[in-house]
Amino acid sequence: MAAVADIIKTGSGKVYGVDFSQSMVEEATNRLSEEIKRGKAEVQFSDVASLPFQDGSMHRILHTNCYYFWPDMNAATKELYRVLKPGGLMITTFVYERLVTAEARGFLPPGVWKPERYIDGLNQAGFQNVERKSELGRDEKTHFDVIYAYKNNDQI
Repeated sequence: MAAVADIIKTGSGKVYGVDFSQSMVEEATNRLSEEIKRGKAEVQFSDVASLPFQDGSMHRILHTNCYYFWPDMNAATKELYRVLKPGGLMITTFVYERLVTAEARGFLPPGVWKPERYIDGLNQAGFQNVERKSELGRDEKTHFDVIYAYKNNDQI
């Protein structure tokens, strides 16, 4: 969230962050205190299945390392679709190898983290042109996966 807030520092946009962990909300609020004071960021405690935003109010949605923690994937993807503006883009990022390791060590239930499961949920919610790509991180060592999903202009 801090990287996104840094990008819009001089623009007219605003970054909204939500998390279901109060400690993560507090950490993000502390890290973004200057951006929050300037009205460039806002952080809230919220469940992804019940977001505190109006229909079609977000131009872009970015989330990382979280979809596999959502108890109700269908409710969450429908809610993301609801708050995204027509023509908007939703981006999800994760490091595939780390999820494989987390499952092997018992930190994640078997299969719950599989990207195909999430992609199916996005398609069922109405997202279009859903695709998964592998990207190289800024450190030029870390490979991460990105899922892109769009809400078409003709969809409400």
